[in-house]
Amino acid sequence: MPTLIAVFAILSLAPTTQAQESRPIRPAESQARLNLEEVLSIGSLSGEYDAFGRVAGIAQDSRGRILVADRQGAHFKVFDPSGAYLATVGRRGEGPGEFAVPSDISVGPGDSVFVRDSERGLISVFSPDYDWVRDVRASPAWQVNSVIHGQDGTLVVAAFSRGDRYPVKVLGPDGTILRRAGVPIDAPNLYGFEDSLLGGRLTQAGSGYVHTTKSPYMLSFLDEQLDPVRVCRGPRDLTTDPADVVDASEDGAGIRWGAYRHSVSIVPLGDGMFLNTFRDPGDDWTLLHVVTESCELVAELEVEVSFTPKVARGDLIVATRRTDYHEVVIYRVSLEGGAEGSR
Repeated sequence: MPTLIAVFAILSLAPTTQAQESRPIRPAESQARLNLEEVLSIGSLSGEYDAFGRVAGIAQDSRGRILVADRQGAHFKVFDPSGAYLATVGRRGEGPGEFAVPSDISVGPGDSVFVRDSERGLISVFSPDYDWVRDVRASPAWQVNSVIHGQDGTLVVAAFSRGDRYPVKVLGPDGTILRRAGVPIDAPNLYGFEDSLLGGRLTQAGSGYVHTTKSPYMLSFLDEQLDPVRVCRGPRDLTTDPADVVDASEDGAGIRWGAYRHSVSIVPLGDGMFLNTFRDPGDDWTLLHVVTESCELVAELEVEVSFTPKVARGDLIVATRRTDYHEVVIYRVSLEGGAEGSR
């Protein structure tokens, strides 16, 4: 018979099962027009500080400073709200405060900075003044797409890997898995590419969370305890079946990444609305959907450029944009007409 301690450990890791509402995403009775007005861009081909190698993540702190993780440069740069360069933090290496492949960045309580190093399986924590504080070890098998920080020292991460089912994990301050959560994903055999092709992004929504899967089109609304409350399901043909982009033979397997149309981000717009972004890497095509928490499609916008919203604050979003080079762009978002009115 297992001990009480062992039973508690099993229960704490297991997701809570409860009934959840599932709805199709339907167009709202009155559609709105989604407008994006460019406010600021940071980036160039050859600037001293803004020639990014490859923008891997963007965050914004309470002072309005913009933090940009550069995957190729193995550091993050800091700019003031006007776009003026302030600092470069980190370098390539394996020591404290150094990076191999920085893949995501976010800001937590008190403007602490969290940087995910995908190659080393670490989440590095920096002070508001960008001094290295500590590392949190996460599984190197995970593809960590989002990191959200609790006041109690826990980390809520959107992370997935082969053999996984639950796309959200709660980590303790030392990286221990406290809980697996979210709507289960029944993954086919993707020859080890499950971490790249499945999972998705996570954002906060009031006291709860919203998770978007890469494919199929599914928004999962989770409560404060990360239990599913509602699932909004979009058209299956809007995203690519992950199995269709994996080529396997006796010589090995590979991904045709340019053929994989999938969701790349989810950010809150306020008033119970969320901006879900889809991208087709092969065509540099981006589709924006404004979806409500009641599964209504309020507005959509198709653009022929590759960009990904990363942060939302008020009526502004901060996004990566890629044309001939990588940029960080701030847009003012507004909705005109429709049942929701304008913002």
